[in-house]
Formats: sequence, structure tokens, C-alpha cells
Amino acid sequence: MRPLRLEVQGFTAFREPTVVDFEGADLFALVGPTGSGKSSLIDAMIFALYGSVPRYDDTRLVAPVISQGMAEARVRLDFAVGSEQYVAVRVVRRTARGATTKEARLERVRADPDTEVIAGTQAELTDEVERLLGLTFNQFTTCVVLPQGEAARFLHEKPKDRQDLLVRLLDLGLYEKLASQARERARVAQAAESALERTLAELGAPAPEAIAQAEARMADLDRVVGTLDDLVPRVTEADVATAAAQAEASRLEGAHALLIEVGAPGGVTDLAGAVTQADELVAQARAAHEQVDGVVVDAEKGVAAGPDRAALDTQLGVFDRITELEQRVTKGQAMVAQAASAVGAAAAGRDAAAHKLSAARASLADIEVAHRAEALVAQLVPGEACPVCQQIVTHVPHQPATDLDRARSVVVTAEEEHRAAADIARQTEADATRYGALLADRESELAQVRESAQGVDREAVVSALTEAARLSEALDGARADSRLATQELRSVEQGRERLESELTAARRQFDATRDRVAALGPPEAERADLAADWDQLVVWAAGRVCEVSAELAGAQQALVAARSQLAAVQDEAGELVRGVGLDVGGQASVSMARDTVVAARAGAAADQTRMVSDAERAADLATEHELAHRRFLVADRLGRLLGARGFEKWLLDAAVDQLLAGANEILGELSGGQYSLVLDERGDNFMVIDHPNAGEVRLARTLSGGETFLASLALALSLADQVASLSATGAVRLESMILDEGFGTLDPDTLDVVATAVEELGASGRMVGVVSHVRELAERIPTRFEVRTGPRGSSVERVEM
Repeated sequence: MRPLRLEVQGFTAFREPTVVDFEGADLFALVGPTGSGKSSLIDAMIFALYGSVPRYDDTRLVAPVISQGMAEARVRLDFAVGSEQYVAVRVVRRTARGATTKEARLERVRADPDTEVIAGTQAELTDEVERLLGLTFNQFTTCVVLPQGEAARFLHEKPKDRQDLLVRLLDLGLYEKLASQARERARVAQAAESALERTLAELGAPAPEAIAQAEARMADLDRVVGTLDDLVPRVTEADVATAAAQAEASRLEGAHALLIEVGAPGGVTDLAGAVTQADELVAQARAAHEQVDGVVVDAEKGVAAGPDRAALDTQLGVFDRITELEQRVTKGQAMVAQAASAVGAAAAGRDAAAHKLSAARASLADIEVAHRAEALVAQLVPGEACPVCQQIVTHVPHQPATDLDRARSVVVTAEEEHRAAADIARQTEADATRYGALLADRESELAQVRESAQGVDREAVVSALTEAARLSEALDGARADSRLATQELRSVEQGRERLESELTAARRQFDATRDRVAALGPPEAERADLAADWDQLVVWAAGRVCEVSAELAGAQQALVAARSQLAAVQDEAGELVRGVGLDVGGQASVSMARDTVVAARAGAAADQTRMVSDAERAADLATEHELAHRRFLVADRLGRLLGARGFEKWLLDAAVDQLLAGANEILGELSGGQYSLVLDERGDNFMVIDHPNAGEVRLARTLSGGETFLASLALALSLADQVASLSATGAVRLESMILDEGFGTLDPDTLDVVATAVEELGASGRMVGVVSHVRELAERIPTRFEVRTGPRGSSVERVEM
């Protein structure tokens, strides 16, 4: 696993969104003052992968990672496993009871912009990470995030404590699981062994004598089947003879039945005469039709040569229009005269009304002069000033009706009468004008029509129309006669067609009758006279019936003989079947007898096969029983060996040997071949071989601080490799390591050795990171991530040398 990018927000000291980009950082350092959040970044990477924080005693405790005063913490880690890239995201949210990490997902980065979600819950994410990395949470925090204090403790611990640490780191409890599984397999194998013993007892292997009897029964039945097969040709011969005789008898019976059915239908002779008579009627009807058609042609020529009836109708219409217009002009003249008289009367009425209105108005003026006071009272309004004295009018005095009111009423009446008389005068004048215009139009049209009729004799037009009508009536009569002649012709033709259809049907009946007996050789029909053809066929059929009757008697005798032959063969087959103890009922066919024997033989074969199978199964069960017993012995022995106390010590000793081999290879590179490690004779303590000092062997506790760091680092790296190789889930190659160690306690010389070792480790192909606040160490590393604290939380800046 190789980290590529880390993004956190609301996580411990990192309140604001913070990004750490590891791209190209093969050797880097996380530097910053104590408490700035360096180790929190490592915790965030581990939390993104496994959902737990290694610094907490209870790995299920996640609420403390949320920054104070914030509701949630978000972590995203982009990482690579081999050539594949992934994105792990987890979110921690506060709840009333602590915190929840339900929101989690793992995505595989693809070449296109989309990603593939391969885990959508916190449990799925953890399981998929363990599968991808091949490491559990404990193995990862030992192999990838390497606490040096524990590696040094492993160098100096007592044997028992070192063994406990190896058991925990290398997951040697797996072998106890194997022992448990071996014991379970032993139990299952023992149960299978017991079950097989019971099955063998229940099966009961058949005796060889029973199998021999079954085989003898099969041989007897095979012999009978062979004999029955020998009878098959005789049966076939009898079947063929019977079938041939039956077929011939059936053929002759059919021929006899067909011949006696041959007979001419009634009315054949009458039908021919009716057809001849119908032909004569059709000829007469066609001649009559042609004659009538000639009359129609002559009438049509007469109409075409006669006067043009449409033109004559138009000319006669002109005279009718003259008469109509003359009547309308006479009526219009009377209406114009009447309208003129009405105009004079209306004008006189209007003048009289005007004179009356003038007199009424003059009388009113005279009365108004005499009654000005009364006129003033009419103008008073309560509450307003008097127009004469300017006093406020409190009430209007009552004035009795005087001549002034009557005079005014007379004026109003006269005005209404004058308006009515004026309206009447205007209307009568308009009517007179309209009547005069209409009369002028009619007189003008009458003059035009009379002009168009000049030179035309009305009596000549009427006479020509009468002649045209006569010619048209003659044509209509001729056409009516033509239609009747057509109907008559169609009627006699249809009658002829019906007779022809009957004749055709009678001919088809004759042909069908002759076809049914065609195989018997009837005489050829001349097809000129249907009645003669029928007579010839009937005479032939009567003679042929006698011949067929004689042939039928011979065929029936042959059929009886063939059936007797077949019955004899079937009786012989029945005796054979009964001879082997089988019953086929009464007389049965050879095939039925053979089927019975074959079925019996199949039953005998099934019994023999079952007995042989039971014998073979008994042998197989005995073999399985032996195998189950062997499996029990192996599993039981393996369970005892794996559960022995000495087995775990043997594994631990082998693991330590393998660990030392790897550590010495690494320590040789880090120390320039100066040191290597061994165990003392009892295998309790680590010893150091000082090669430049004549191979002196001394306790590892005698190493200086820097030398101890190198030895511890070599053990840690070897231990990381062993944890990966011994992981039960199949570890992958570890591509990164982060050293979180208190480098500040080292003296300058040792620090220089450590820095050199880290630089060499970074050049080995792994991504290596160190976590330290020691500036001297950080400055020797090409990429630094400087962690700083601020008022809004910690931040990270990448610095390149």
C-alpha cells in the first residue's frame, strides 16, 4: 500500500480542510512542534483504512477524533496497491451517545472520469481493505506504521514476553484454529466410519449362487427369444399372405359396390330437349331486341333533326316575361299615382299642424305676460334665495292651476302633433320616390325585352315546341320498348344458362360415376349425347358385376387359408412362452409373446444387475470405510500434534530464526557489515557479533543508542516482512513505512547515523516517512510536510529541498 493523497477536515487539530499530497514523496518527514498534529495525520490514514485509531486503548472509540465544537470529521485517503488506485472515505458524526461512522465508502479509480464503488458501508470498507492489503488492523499498525519503541523492546525483552509479542504479531493463534479444525474433521471421519459400518450391515451382500441363478434365468429367456425370432419369417409370410388376401377381397368388394351403384339419373333425355327449345327462344328474343333498337335509332335521329327545344323554350320565355313586365308596369303606375296623392295629403296635414303649433305658442306668450308672478313661484326652491328679493325661501306657496298650465300643455300637444305630421310627410315622400324608381326600372326592362322579341312569331314558336314534344315522346316510347325487349332477352338467356348449368352438372355426375369405376375398364364416352353415354355405361356395369362377384368368392377363400396359417404360428409361440413359466393369456401374436419374454428377461437382468451392483457397492463401502478410518487416524493425529505445547515453541523458534536471517541482511547493509545478531545458546537473549572486533559476541544491551536504533530498525523491517509473509489473508508487498519515534532523545552523532540509515532505506524502493520535531533530521530529508498550529487549527505545508 502506498499513500497518494490525504484530505482531512474537523479531525483532531485539523479543523479546516487540509490536504497532504504524497505524490513523488518517496522519502518524507512530518515535522512540527509537539502537539501540532503530526501523529494525527498518521491516525487519519489508519482511520480512513480501518475505521479505528491505534492510539486509543479501545479501537472502537472514535468520538475524540472530532475537533472540539464541530459536528463531524471527514477523512479521505487516496492510495495505490500495485498498479490500482483507490479512494477511502470515512465520516464521523457526533450523536447523543457518542459518534457514528456509518458513512463510509471505497472506490476504485478507473481510466474514465467515473469511479467504481466497491464498498458502501463501514464494515464492507474494512473487509475490502483487509483483502486488498492482506493485513489486519493490528498487522498494519505493526508493519506500516512502525513504533520504534516496540521494536527496541522486542530486542531487549525477556523470552516469554518476546514470545507473547510474536504470537500477537504473527497471529500464531491460527494453528490452534487448525488444530480445532483437525479435531472436528476427526470427529466427522469417525462418524462417517460408523455410518458406513451400519450401511454395510443393512445392505447385505448377495450370495454368488443367487447371481448364478439369475444369470441362468437370463440364458433360458434368451433361448426362447431366439426361437421366437426364428418364427418371425413364418409370421411375416403369413401376415403378408393374409394382408394380400384381405386387400384383394376388400378391393373386389369395393368394386362390386361401385358397379351396383352405376345408374343414369332421371330426366337426362328431357334436359337435352329443353336446351334446344331454350336456344330457339333466345334467338327470337335477340331478333326482337334488334328490331326495337332500330326504332330507337330512328327516333333519336328524328329528335336530332327536329327543332331545338331548349332554344324554343327560351324564346317562349321572352314572351312570358313581356306579359309579366307589362302587368308589373301597370301596377306600378297605379302605386305611383296613389303615392303622389298621399304626399299631397301628408303635406297638407303637416302645414295644418304647423299652423296649430304657431297659434298655441302665441297664446302661451300672451298668458305668460299676464301671469309673471305665477311664473316666478314656479322658479322658487325651498332653502335657496328668491331671485327677486334675495330672501331665503322657507316654503313654496301653493298656486292653483291657471290658464298658463293649460297653455303650456296645449303647446306640448301641438309640438307632438307637428312632429308626427312631419314624419308622415317624409315617409310618404320617400315611398313615392322609391315607387317611381321601381317603375322606371320595370319600364326600362320591358323596353329591352320587347326589343329582343322583335321579328319573332309567338305562334310559330308554340307550333315548333309542339313538334319537338311529339318527337321526344316517340323517342321515350321507343326506349321503353327497348328496355322491355332487353328484359325479355335477359330472361330467356338466364333460363338457357340454368339449363346449361343443369346439363353441365349432369355431365359432371356422369364423369364422376365413370371415374369411380375407371379402374375396372369402362367404355370410352363419345360426349356428343349425354343420354347415349349414360346408356352405354349402365349396360357395361351390369355385365361387369357378374365377373367381379366370381373373383370376390375366390379372394375370400384365400383369406381364410392365410388366417389359419397365422393362427398355427401364434399357437406355437404361446407354447414356447408358457414353457418358461410365462402367461400371455389366450391366443397372442408372436410379437406380443416376444415382448413378454423380453420384459421378463429385462426383469431378470435388472435383478442380476442389482445383485451385482449390491455386491460392488458392498466392496466400495468397504473401501470407503477403510478410507474414513484412515482419515480419522490422520486428522486425530494432526489435531493432537497441533495442540501439543511444544508445537507453538517450535513455530516461534522457526519464526525467530527467519526473523534473524532477514534482520542480519538489513543490519549488514545499515551498519556497513559491522554487526549481525544471534540468540544465545538457550535462545533467551539477543547477542551482537562485532565483526570488525574479531567477531566478538556480546549482549545487544551493550550497543550504543545509534547502534541500538540500527539493530531495532533491522528487526522492525524484518518483522514487518515476516508479518506480511505469515499473514493468514495472503499479504501483499509493503510499499511504504512510517517511523514514528522519539528522535529528539538521540545525540548528534547517533542522529547522523539514524538519518543516514533512513536515507538509505528511502532509496530501497519503499516510500519511507518519519515523524519528528527534530529539525536536523528533517532538513536531511528531501520532502518535508511542516505542520503548524494556528488560531483556526493546524495546517500542513509541503516543502521541497
